[in-house]
Amino acid sequence: MKGKTGSLAALGGLMKSGAGTRSSLILIALAVLCSCTLAQDLTAEDWFNRGQKLQNNGSYLEALDAFNESIELNRSYAFAWGGKGYALYNMGRYEEAIAAWDRAIELEPDEFYSGSKWEMKGKALEILGRNDESARAYERALELADEAITKYKTSTDLNLSAAWGFKGQLLDDQGMYEEAIEAMAKSSKANPEDAFAWEAVGNILADRLGRYNDSIEAYNRSLEIDPKNMGALRGEGYALASLGRYDEAISYYNRALEIDPQFARAWQGLGDALRNLGMYNESIQAYDRAITEMPQQSEYALIGKGMALDSLGRYDEAKKAYEDSLMNYDKITRRNPRNAQVMYNQGNALRGLQRHSESLQAYDRAIDLNPAYIDAWRGKALVLRALGRNAEAEVASAKAMDLGYSSSMAIAVAGSGSFVTERVEIVQEATHDQ
Repeated sequence: MKGKTGSLAALGGLMKSGAGTRSSLILIALAVLCSCTLAQDLTAEDWFNRGQKLQNNGSYLEALDAFNESIELNRSYAFAWGGKGYALYNMGRYEEAIAAWDRAIELEPDEFYSGSKWEMKGKALEILGRNDESARAYERALELADEAITKYKTSTDLNLSAAWGFKGQLLDDQGMYEEAIEAMAKSSKANPEDAFAWEAVGNILADRLGRYNDSIEAYNRSLEIDPKNMGALRGEGYALASLGRYDEAISYYNRALEIDPQFARAWQGLGDALRNLGMYNESIQAYDRAITEMPQQSEYALIGKGMALDSLGRYDEAKKAYEDSLMNYDKITRRNPRNAQVMYNQGNALRGLQRHSESLQAYDRAIDLNPAYIDAWRGKALVLRALGRNAEAEVASAKAMDLGYSSSMAIAVAGSGSFVTERVEIVQEATHDQ
């Protein structure tokens, strides 16, 4: 009633301004009153669903408001507390996120639900530098995953598959990649119709271990189960592009976009492949579409766009794209300390800005995390050459070739600007998303 009273009081004051505006003001007042009534009619579940939708769109503050409304209506609604934790985490408010997840865990002790909140607590605590507490949180999440596996051994295959899949995700988060692959394989064995398990195996093989040919086999297994699995289509496109097989990569990205034209990660991958084939204007169009579809996570598409603009000699525009991509990058690296792709993309942007020493450090961090990361070795070769360390550049370039990269192109280098006059005999790399 307080909201209604305030709205009517405001209306009373405005209507003194004259009869000519009264009709429109009355309509505005009615709209305000209706919106207040509708808001009051929403249930806790309605507010939670609204929060989920806002969060998926990257509107974290509005999502937080919606979750708080849900909690006001039902203080024991565990899902709303969990959603609130995610919104706070995405806003960088980690202590508050942890408190929200603690409440969610207290209200819903189910192995899967509380386990996922312990996992997120582990991530938040790691960002805060509270590594011992983070390790204990991950340990508790793994205990709950094992409890679920034991619980569902005599239950349905779907539940057992989900339990193994959850454990695989936890192991992946902690950098235990071989163990994660084993868990995902057990998930697939429990439910042979689960295309996601093979997609997850492909992601680990490609993104974490640089085993691109093996990852292609895993993605193909996923696509045999579900030919329309967009994640597997995008993943196979990325693996093929990492091996320099850009024409084949484009076909997979296009298949994913036929299923969902708003799939931002596929647009970005398509931009990478087109750029590596020297189709710079077309690649910029793809990057712009990726940015449009996912503006809240545009960093990687901006880096790729900068590289394409560089190659077209549009240096000022390229510089702006690189600078924009790095605006919030420290937050990304803190959240993803074991993600080689995050470090690699940072190296690309820094190289584009001629900050070569910093770029080299970023590439080295990517290689430390994934020694078989072909594009990180190629990026390192380019920046070493820019620094005049040609012998080391040749070693890095040879390493990329030894790992399976095949290049038949010589095109301009990202970050060349007006300072580099020679064309480098290595094709540009991809800007990889997480």
